[in-house]
Amino acid sequence: MVAQASTEESGPKPAIAPGEREVSSSRRRGFVRACVLLAGLILGQVMLYAPSLAGRKILLPLDLLAAPDIYLPRDVAAQVRIHDPLLFDLVLQTEINRRFAVSEVRAGRLPLWNPLNYCGAPFLAANQPAVFSVFRLLDYAWPGPIAIAWGQLLRSVAAGIGAYLFFRQSLRVDFAPSTVGAWCYALGGTQILAAGYSHSATALWLAWALWAVDRAARRPDGVAIARVALVTAAMLLSGHLATALQVLLAAGAYFVWRLIDQYGWRIRLGGGAAAALITGAAGVLLGLALSAPQTLPTLEYLQSS
Repeated sequence: MVAQASTEESGPKPAIAPGEREVSSSRRRGFVRACVLLAGLILGQVMLYAPSLAGRKILLPLDLLAAPDIYLPRDVAAQVRIHDPLLFDLVLQTEINRRFAVSEVRAGRLPLWNPLNYCGAPFLAANQPAVFSVFRLLDYAWPGPIAIAWGQLLRSVAAGIGAYLFFRQSLRVDFAPSTVGAWCYALGGTQILAAGYSHSATALWLAWALWAVDRAARRPDGVAIARVALVTAAMLLSGHLATALQVLLAAGAYFVWRLIDQYGWRIRLGGGAAAALITGAAGVLLGLALSAPQTLPTLEYLQSS
């Protein structure tokens, strides 16, 4: 009887349904693909900035401090070779803005005004400090200069993920070319030549914007509105209003082309086309509302700056 009970307990287990096996296999495949995408994006940044990511160097053109009448004594500056004087803003403005924003926010103050700039000047309204940018959260949590390199890595990863989503979901490209394209996009001209500037932090949202408006044109619903709104707000909060407007214009042109492709040259304001237009407009307006704490002071400041 004991043997019989043991046999019954160790009997055959219920078979897994075919649908459950397919879901499990799809999840494993998706996880592997995500790991491959992220590994390639991170590897590219590590190859470029490994010393800065490890804290052995600072991702700034500090050789510019040896320029005449800038910082270093003349006898020391004479021994330093200046490579690219066009990058002065990174050490004379961008990093100073980053450190001031971090010090104020960590002290519990919203940096509306910078008393250290001449006799004082608007800080938040200047837009380029990007006080509300999602990438600034890393600086607030980790104020040291090593965060500059890690912030560049995060921005490149975000750019690559946006490109992958656009290639894969909007253009319906296969996994391999979408992944390679995303790796290349993260290492593209803007992300490298303008690294460290708010221009690149804003331009990286181009692929995300195309991905969002593509969904608004194809499937106008609440999800599409949320995508357009969040991407629009992220662009307007990234520190370069002019670049954000250019990205919005590019996304708008793609949106119009997508509508023509979807509904023909003679777009009738009815049915799906009207819903798509309403979805796109609602997403942009909601994005503007979300970015209002940054956008409204900037627009007011532009009247006199």
